[in-house]
Amino acid sequence: RDEAVLSKAYVVDGARPLVMMMMRTAEYHEDKTALDAIQNVAQEVSQLEREHMGLAAPTPKDMLALEEMLTRCTLKLDDVETNGKANLRFVRKAQVKRIHGISAKAKQREVDRKASGPSTDGGEGGGDEAGGG
Repeated sequence: RDEAVLSKAYVVDGARPLVMMMMRTAEYHEDKTALDAIQNVAQEVSQLEREHMGLAAPTPKDMLALEEMLTRCTLKLDDVETNGKANLRFVRKAQVKRIHGISAKAKQREVDRKASGPSTDGGEGGGDEAGGG
């Protein structure tokens, strides 16, 4: 069961063979807490990506929300303790790179949207950074 979950969660930048190899060692069991934390963030990032890419025309508010959530995911990964182990650093770094890639893709999508013409989304005026929270 764990094997199926991990093989899906870590198929990022070729990380799968490393994780599959780690599962067969005592080191995997020692580091399960860190791997679980990374897996949880990977699932959250996947959900964010699906939601954002599912939007036909994301608004500036959608973009800000995505960037905020991706930043929070990066901070969660920063909190994962690797104890200097290369295998954990590699898996964590792969997720950070994935987050940066999603962010870049979303920003490019916004640039392309702006370049295609004026917005007719009828969104809220004054959509600057001061979200009414």
